[in-house]
Amino acid sequence: MFFEKLFRKKEGQTIERVEAPSIETTKIMESAANSALITDEQKYVHDFRMTLTGLEQRLHTSESNEKISMEAIKTGCDFYEAEWAGILIADVETEACGSDDLL
Repeated sequence: MFFEKLFRKKEGQTIERVEAPSIETTKIMESAANSALITDEQKYVHDFRMTLTGLEQRLHTSESNEKISMEAIKTGCDFYEAEWAGILIADVETEACGSDDLL
C-alpha cells in the first residue's frame, strides 16, 4: 500500500523499469595497477564493491523478501569463504537460542 501511494502514476504517465549501468571499477583498478602497487586493503575494497554490485544486479528486479535475504546470506558466505551461514535466534529472557540453518 505504501509503495502504491509513493509510485502512483499521474494521468498519461508511464512508468518503466530502467536497468542501472554497470560500474566499471575494473578499469580503475587496472590503471591503479599500472601506476603503483595495490595494497591488500585496496584489493579488499575492490572485491567487496564488485561483490555488492553483483548482488544488486542479480536482485535488481526481485521483490521477494525471502529471495533477497537468502541471496544476501549466500553472497556473504561466498565472499568470506565461510562454511556456514544462517540466522541465530536468541531470547535473552529465557536464555533460549536456536539456529535457522540456511546453508
